[in-house]
Amino acid sequence: RGDTDDARRVLRIVFRREFANSGDADGRPNPVGVRLLCLYGLGQLWNAEVGEAVRDALRDPDPDVRRVAAELLGRNA
Repeated sequence: RGDTDDARRVLRIVFRREFANSGDADGRPNPVGVRLLCLYGLGQLWNAEVGEAVRDALRDPDPDVRRVAAELLGRNA
């Protein structure tokens, strides 16, 4: 149980750092692959908080990220 909680905590931190705050110090967005990996990882740990974060991903400028977010919502909502 503790390992699962730790994994969830780490994924939330990664998501916030690499996706929600997407961008580096120069203002360039994080690579699409990083954002997609965050979504796929969060999809494995679905709960209300994850659902909210995935809904936010529907506004991503990249169509692949929006598509994956929509798929995750359709599968888990």
